[in-house]
Amino acid sequence: MDAAEIKELFGTCLNDVKSDPVVKGKLQPIFTSIDREPCVAGIDEAGRGPVLGPMVYAIAVCPLSKYDQLKEMEVKDSKTLSEEERESLFKTINSNPDIVHWQVHVLHPAFISRNMLGLYPNNLNALSHSSALGLVKSLISSGINVKELYVDTVGPPVPYQEKFAKQFPETETTVSAKADDLFPIVSAASICAKVCRDWIISNWKFEVPVTEDMEYGCGYPADPKTSLWLETEAKRDALFGFPNFVRFSWSTARAVIEKHCVEIEWPDEEEPEKVSRKRPANNTAIDSFFSAKSEDDQPKRLRQYFVNTNLKTVSEL
Repeated sequence: MDAAEIKELFGTCLNDVKSDPVVKGKLQPIFTSIDREPCVAGIDEAGRGPVLGPMVYAIAVCPLSKYDQLKEMEVKDSKTLSEEERESLFKTINSNPDIVHWQVHVLHPAFISRNMLGLYPNNLNALSHSSALGLVKSLISSGINVKELYVDTVGPPVPYQEKFAKQFPETETTVSAKADDLFPIVSAASICAKVCRDWIISNWKFEVPVTEDMEYGCGYPADPKTSLWLETEAKRDALFGFPNFVRFSWSTARAVIEKHCVEIEWPDEEEPEKVSRKRPANNTAIDSFFSAKSEDDQPKRLRQYFVNTNLKTVSEL
């Protein structure tokens, strides 16, 4: 598959690297036919572990009546294939939209970091589950009858499978470890996810200057090229550390920042004023009718949420 074809499919992924775009393949009428032909779908991801680049979730769907034709494509777990083999199989998948349809959901590094480091953080498992459930919902809302679903597990498979069963009770779901090796439909999704991520990594557009002519490797912390690139970038920009190509929420990135970047001290906010809750003897507070009277007559501090968000009590308007 040539570069122009792949760019046409995934080029929109780089339009806004702070969002989490969904890219859809060629949806043929057979998938949304009036008789709602039963289909089998599979979900897998690429790029869960790297400190660089996005994590990409993919779903592949095939009519059960054509599942044998998909198997004849000899799709395999993308990790067992070379780059050339993956791109060749992806071209075959993309060229047969009457047999298999695909969608990918791209979770960019900034999106991952923002969710994992926010005031109310989501861990990577929660983001993964949300992405997978969203892809299934997208297919079903398009009119596709997802009769069977196979998912490569993230975390314990039983509670993960229960999430799908609760949200999609009419779909027979199987969540399993090594699903990309066991079920061809998951292998197809694995190939789509990997090809998409590889293209984004190779064509990433940096918003800030980075060290020229220096390879950043595959993005995994164990890759010497990745480690050297992280250290070089942290030393080059000791204030901000890295461009948004890096997952700041990764312990690898935090360790490099602590070692090579300048330390910033944020002044502590002033202690919120203590608001007296004492009332005149002849004036009863309305909330006293709904809760037991506290024996502690000391003024109460504001809840931590108000402290974190810098909300304060206003006495005058």
